[in-house]
Amino acid sequence: MSLFWLRRPHVPLLVLLVLAVAIYPVIEASSIGRWGLNVLVIVGIVLSLQRVHVPRHALRAAIVLALVAVVTAAMHAFDVTSRTDLLAAVAQTAFYTAAALQMCSYMLRDARATVDELFAAATAFLLLAMAWTGVFWCIEFLHPGSFAVNLPAVAGQISLWELFYFSMTTLSTTGYGDIVPAASSARGAVILEQFLGVLYVALVISRLAGFAGRRPAAP
Repeated sequence: MSLFWLRRPHVPLLVLLVLAVAIYPVIEASSIGRWGLNVLVIVGIVLSLQRVHVPRHALRAAIVLALVAVVTAAMHAFDVTSRTDLLAAVAQTAFYTAAALQMCSYMLRDARATVDELFAAATAFLLLAMAWTGVFWCIEFLHPGSFAVNLPAVAGQISLWELFYFSMTTLSTTGYGDIVPAASSARGAVILEQFLGVLYVALVISRLAGFAGRRPAAP
């Protein structure tokens, strides 16, 4: 039974992402810990894309984006005096967006839903939230104070973890209201992510649910 689950590429990847979300608050204060966890997640995503046989050009593009994301994240983590925040955020956003799109394409290209495609749906949702975290990071970097936090982790600043939390609540249209967009650019991005969250459920989850109700055609 364990081999059954391990043979599904997105099962271990989803477990890895969930564990990363659980572990991140513990290592948030460590630059090395954050970077190491980021590398582990990126490697897991690339391996998953390779196992589902995405088109060769798409896999190569993902690998290039992954390398750029790892290098820029290292520059940001180990050289806090340099202005690499924006570069790292753009690289992370590009990689997670490309990975999420490839996983959505993987789900939609088959005529029936498989167990792995159901896990891919959950994985793609988390990756979209990570991609939008990078977008919010760019906005906050370019226009400090774009997001208002009731109880920020550091006075006058908003952390990457808080932005991810905000991205998840926005994409799921939960909206607790403890973090709010204060600038027009931030509100515009939030509107787009909310629209994407609703569209994701309507197009992807509904399609997979429709597959689950189908019966195989008679021979």
